[in-house]
Amino acid sequence: MATDLSYKDAISTSIATTALNSLAAATYTDYLTEIDNTEAGGSCYQYGLVRVELGADLTCAAGAPYVGVWMFCAADGTNYPNPPTGTGAPPAQVQGWTIPANASAVFRRGDLLIPIPLPPLKLKFKLYHGLHGTTAWNATGNTATLYRWRDRIVTV
Repeated sequence: MATDLSYKDAISTSIATTALNSLAAATYTDYLTEIDNTEAGGSCYQYGLVRVELGADLTCAAGAPYVGVWMFCAADGTNYPNPPTGTGAPPAQVQGWTIPANASAVFRRGDLLIPIPLPPLKLKFKLYHGLHGTTAWNATGNTATLYRWRDRIVTV
């Protein structure tokens, strides 16, 4: 018998709906829904991807449009670090990723291109609207979803 690595228990969790509505250009969301990725919370998923879907098409600006994704962890189970707000830059200790978009093209949905490691802690995300310099996101229908999964060893 041999062992092989596969993936198990892929789940999706909504981390934002109305929090994304009318998000102004070049600004951050507030903290999004908390994810309890601890053993006590019944999770401990190792990997994740974030998908952002807008309620209506948005024509991106020229240059390098993107949606910024930042993950914050509550190491003590309660307190989160100071997040970026308004148009300020994120703190250096905060890991960030981007969902790229095509310049001068329509954006409706996008995913992180690589899985992100999820620590066994309570997590919150923030998003940054870098798709267009002056146009806010639609007033309704915007969502962000965290897809999570973990490794498992199987005997083959």
